[in-house]
Amino acid sequence: MTKSQDPQQHELQHTLNRQQKIRREIDRILWFVLPILALILSTIFANWNIFSTIGTAFVLTIAFIAVGIKKKSLAATLALTLLYCLIDNYFSYKYQFNITGLRRQLLSMFLFIAIIGLARPMAERAMLKQK
Repeated sequence: MTKSQDPQQHELQHTLNRQQKIRREIDRILWFVLPILALILSTIFANWNIFSTIGTAFVLTIAFIAVGIKKKSLAATLALTLLYCLIDNYFSYKYQFNITGLRRQLLSMFLFIAIIGLARPMAERAMLKQK
């Protein structure tokens, strides 16, 4: 190992440690914020019955944690959300589909899940530049 590589490796190690610290800080914040946000939004997105509200809160919390903290696939999470919305709509409107309710719930949930999934890397970059 030459002397020119040693400072470069030290700098790289320092940068990686800083990046990991920032990720842990963001994760800690999101563990509190995302479930609260999911509960608030579920009252807006649900199909006007208590089971829909509870189910929507549960699905939104899991989806927010999956894309915002665990960094799982956004497409897979949106596909599972679509499946939930179809099932919820079918049972909420007495075994028939209400396209207006489905569109409202589906588009709202898709929008917020996508925002959480796409904003996470931007937040990491912003905090890295800030410090």
